[in-house]
Amino acid sequence: MVGVGCNPAKRPLLEPARRVALLARCCADLPTVRVIAYSGSTVAAAREHAATLLVRGLRHGRDADHEYPTAECNLRAGLDSIALFARPEHAFVSASLVRELLAAGRDLEPYVPPAVAAALAAPPDARA
Repeated sequence: MVGVGCNPAKRPLLEPARRVALLARCCADLPTVRVIAYSGSTVAAAREHAATLLVRGLRHGRDADHEYPTAECNLRAGLDSIALFARPEHAFVSASLVRELLAAGRDLEPYVPPAVAAALAAPPDARA
């Protein structure tokens, strides 16, 4: 299961339903993968879907430093965590970088899957 967290404090470039649809498309060749959206606690969403393990992608050591306390809290709530580090050629990619490239009109395909690049290339009012 891939969870799309919906944080009202953040302003994503794509609405949650669109993000779920794009992730499902990107994972289409993985028949056992299911993509869901959730709001609120990751631990609560994991419990609701009977998940017992959280897999987090990390780009570098700063991400690890940030994720460690969260993983500890999740563990105390009964949710184990595993961290996977990004390949070096992807470790610099972040949402902020994608936003900057998008604002500059740059090609996003080297940094995100083609379906995501196409969705972000649409006018903002057509991205939903």
